[in-house]
Amino acid sequence: MAMSKCISCGHHLFELREANVQRATYKYYFIQCSSCGAVINSVEYYNIGNKIETHTNDLARELSTLRAQNEEMKYQLQWITQKLQSR
Repeated sequence: MAMSKCISCGHHLFELREANVQRATYKYYFIQCSSCGAVINSVEYYNIGNKIETHTNDLARELSTLRAQNEEMKYQLQWITQKLQSR
């Protein structure tokens, strides 16, 4: 299997380093050569996909709770309506 190498110095070891990018909206990591520091790629500091999944699950639980509360309120309103009509 071929081994990846730095296009600047030819070394084969890489590292993930937090990047300081001016005027960037989000934090980033650089994948860079551990020998000379040449940047190979950048990746998001936060795993956005994981955050979206977490928020989606939180929202689904909240929606389920709200639906249950809504059903309870419907039941209570029906009960009140029946009591008022039977007067």
